[in-house]
Amino acid sequence: MPKKLLIVDDDEDTRIALHDRLLSMGFDVVTENNGHSALSRIDLEARQVPIQGILLDLQMPMFDGMAVLREIQKYHREIPVIMMSATADLSQIKKTLDVGARGYLTKPFDNRLLREQCLRIFLGGNELSDISSRDAP
Repeated sequence: MPKKLLIVDDDEDTRIALHDRLLSMGFDVVTENNGHSALSRIDLEARQVPIQGILLDLQMPMFDGMAVLREIQKYHREIPVIMMSATADLSQIKKTLDVGARGYLTKPFDNRLLREQCLRIFLGGNELSDISSRDAP
């Protein structure tokens, strides 16, 4: 059964692109456009097939990614999170990792880096050959 990932980003184009890319890698993917709906989705899915990984945008209106990350760390610490941002500020990257993110991707995405981080963080390197064969260029 594929791992279920949640993409949280207020930009629709980014959500669609990530959704399609992660589906092609063999993940089950759901999306949300803000932090509040993401936290609700995590709780709702926990009763069915739980979310097993999150790609979370850092800069969103109202409830930003850092606030969402803190909530995830408080109530769903077992779910690995990769933060995403158009900013490659080292202090910001360090801050997200200190709060509990397991990875950080800078937009626009390098597809190879996206793939490597998702395989390493969400699959722990397991199933690498299976997904690699489906994701060949």
